[in-house]
Parts: sequence; structure tokens; C-alpha cells
Amino acid sequence: MNDNLESLLFLLRLPYFILSRLFRPSKPPPPKSSIQTREAALKRIETYEPTPLPRIRPRTLTIEDLHRSNESAFPSSEAVGEAQPSNPPFFRLPPEVRQMIYTEVLGGQTLHIIRKRNRLGFLKCRAPRREACPTKSCLGSVDGDGVWTRGVSGKEKTDGGLLDLALVSRRVYTEALTVLYAANEFYLSSLLTLFSLQRTLVPHRLAAIKSLTLYWYLRYPFYSPSPAVLHHPPPHDEATWEEFWRIMRVEMHGLRKVVVRIWHTDMSLDTEGERRMLAPLGALGVERGLKVMVWLPWKGEEGEVAEGLILMRGAASAL
Repeated sequence: MNDNLESLLFLLRLPYFILSRLFRPSKPPPPKSSIQTREAALKRIETYEPTPLPRIRPRTLTIEDLHRSNESAFPSSEAVGEAQPSNPPFFRLPPEVRQMIYTEVLGGQTLHIIRKRNRLGFLKCRAPRREACPTKSCLGSVDGDGVWTRGVSGKEKTDGGLLDLALVSRRVYTEALTVLYAANEFYLSSLLTLFSLQRTLVPHRLAAIKSLTLYWYLRYPFYSPSPAVLHHPPPHDEATWEEFWRIMRVEMHGLRKVVVRIWHTDMSLDTEGERRMLAPLGALGVERGLKVMVWLPWKGEEGEVAEGLILMRGAASAL
């Protein structure tokens, strides 16, 4: 009797044993080491890095004589004589009037520079007012590294309608393109985006940018004395931050307005870490004679905290 009961119990338990073996939860994967995290970050950077300009371009898009002199943004009639034998009525207008037309058509906009697979793009800001930027309506589906992905609706459009006028002819391109960089605000949401601009623009285009805003996610505390946070993966590390500001200071000579909006989840820096983080911003302000405006979410005060650096009240809200 006991043997029969035990056999019956075994048969009843057998399906449960089999099913529990088949569907038992797998062990969670071991946490990634700092080396694995860094390798993954570098691979993602490489995936979205645009193709740099060739050292020797097959042909120049602008009229070469224009850039042999910095005296004027417009080529002389002699400089374009061979390239543009006819002289349409538009080019009979005074250079100042042509520049006003270019500025009206191409300027006065905020351009969100975004990173795509192997190239850069832009989104025209659609915020109802400048103080409301950025929002989902103007920035679209862009992550904390500045990488753009098409939204669920598939209706997000990028890169449209800005270069139509400049592509009319080489002479218009030569005259108008500098206006495109000088008369618009460039809005970056990643430190890497500036590196990509540096590699894909000829130097005098990068130097023509006058207004730049960085809206950046501070993922890790900078310059922390804790050994646990000394090795942040790029682009959220101190070396990337310092190189960003080196490019701004050394290569972007036309800057007249710089705004930095930092957002984070729940973080603040100690006094020394904050001082070291803000030092290159103040150095840029002093060297260029401008005031770099900074929003820090953990700071409540407002006003000039160092030469060339102004703290603005209120945190930059996260998307």
C-alpha cells in the first residue's frame, strides 16, 4: 500500500518537476565590468561617428579667391568672373543688401544638431518661445548622447529646407554659407556632437559660429575623489569635457554667446569638483570677453560667480 502511494505521489510530482526545470528563471547576467562598459560606449561612438572631410577634396564648393582674404564675406567681381561669366540682376545689388537677404532667409533660427548613423543632421527648433526649448516638440527623439532616432509615428523630418537657397549656384553658396553659421543658434545635446562638427566642417565654417547652447545630461559626478567613479565611460568623462572646451576656446573664434544647461537625475558636485568643472567655461569667457551663462540644477543662487561666468537661477528641466 505504501509503495503504491509513493508511486502515485511521484507520478503527481513528475510534471511539476519537469515544468519547473524547463521554465525556471535564468540567473541574471553578471554586471558588466568598467572595461566592458567602456568598450560598449566606444563602439556606439564609432557607429554614429560621421565620415570626416577628406584631407584633399576632389573639388572646392566655394570660390577659392574668397577665402584667401578675410576682408569680406563676398567675392569681388574679378574673383568670380571666370566661374560666373554672366552677372544676374541679383548680384548687381550691393553686398550689404544681399547679406540682409541671406540673413532673412537663412538666419534667426535655433538648429538642434543631431547625430545619425555615420553623419550629422539638424532639426529646426519648434518650441513656441526660446525659453521653452528644448521640448519633445522641437528636439524629437534624441537621447542623452545626441543620437536621433525616428519616432513611432515616423513623421519626424530632419535636414530640410535650409540649404535650398545656398545651392542655387557656387557664388550664392560662397556668399550665403557663412551667414548660415553666423546667424543661427547651434544647439547641442552631446559633447560628441561638437567633435563631429569639428571633423566635418572646414575650419573657417566652425569658426563662424557665433551662438552655441549645450544642453547636457550630467550622468556621473565629475572630479570626484571617490575611487569608484574615477573611470567614467565616454562621452561622460572628464577628458571628453575638457576637450570639448578646448575646441570651443582654440578653434571657435567667432563665439559671442555661450549657454550651458545641465540636467541630471539626482546629483550634485562637491565644491572642488564644481570648481574644476566650471574652470574651462570661465577661461573661455575671460579670453573672449563674453559671459558664459550656466544653469546648474543643484545651485540656487544667481549672478556672476567668477570672471567670465554667470550662474542662472533654476534648473534646466529634463525631457
